[in-house]
Amino acid sequence: VEEEKGILSTGMAAEDLQALNKALAMAIELGCEDEVDVQAAKLVQKRLTSVDEARNKIQAASRSLGVKIQSKVGISAADVTPLTRALVEARNDGLTDNVPFMVNGVSLEDRCMQQLEAQAMLTQALASLNK
Repeated sequence: VEEEKGILSTGMAAEDLQALNKALAMAIELGCEDEVDVQAAKLVQKRLTSVDEARNKIQAASRSLGVKIQSKVGISAADVTPLTRALVEARNDGLTDNVPFMVNGVSLEDRCMQQLEAQAMLTQALASLNK
């Protein structure tokens, strides 16, 4: 039991979700579910899981958007929406924009918004030439 508490503490301190999950499973098997350390570890596990899910959503939206940015037709506001939504969800879960994957996501979102503005200006300029 003491060994499991040590593993729980290490997993919480390192914020290692995989190690924490293993340690929690062992602690529950040993019947230590109501221990204060186990309850604290469950809270850390919940937060780390939320961070992991946010990272996955932002990275998936970023990869998809990265492909669309390279296309000759450009992007639309609808293309940026999944990334924006993932960033908003992450912020609502308590993540700040200084987390590395958030920095990358926010930077990509900013570049896309600038690209949308440039596309709109080009469309407007071309339309004015046709008048």
